[in-house]
Amino acid sequence: MAAAPKRRTRLAPEDRRNAILDQAAGLVIDQGLSGLTMEGVAARAEVSPALLYHYFPSRLDLLQAVLRREYERLHAAQAIENTASADFEDMVRRMTALSLRQSEERGLLIERLMSDPGVVAAFEVENRADRRAAVRFLSRRLARAHDIVEAEAEAIVELCMGITAAAGARIAAGTATRVKIEPLTIGMILGAISAGVAEIKRR
Repeated sequence: MAAAPKRRTRLAPEDRRNAILDQAAGLVIDQGLSGLTMEGVAARAEVSPALLYHYFPSRLDLLQAVLRREYERLHAAQAIENTASADFEDMVRRMTALSLRQSEERGLLIERLMSDPGVVAAFEVENRADRRAAVRFLSRRLARAHDIVEAEAEAIVELCMGITAAAGARIAAGTATRVKIEPLTIGMILGAISAGVAEIKRR
């Protein structure tokens, strides 16, 4: 007796869109950008090419949507950690740990997406605005926590963000494990904050 044909599950448009993005992200992780084709994504997501193009008119649109969703998820997670923080030091610990977990879990995906010039160009202005907003937010928190001027706190914040970025790059490259580098990173950031605040107050 012949097996019944497999019936495609009907999903709500947003669920279908996310399912497509999941499969596209999986292809980028498994095969790199060169392995991602619209036909391959359609097959993996079990949708017709016509439906895929309905959601994403081009390969670049698809890649941009994958990256945008990664950042949206990170921002949502950051908001949760910020709300849960007991004080500034706790927030630093939580935010750093979150950033390094992202590097461990999604760093390869983001690195590969950002290697596409079209994706980078599309996000250049957005990324600058996001970073600037993050620096302002953290500088305000640092200034209030240590009773220093926000403009002076900004230099400390930017240097500390560089520490986190360097640690995340090592995790994504496989040259360090998150378990080992996370406490070192947090210790360096808290030490840099203490030294920076002390230097500012000494002047």
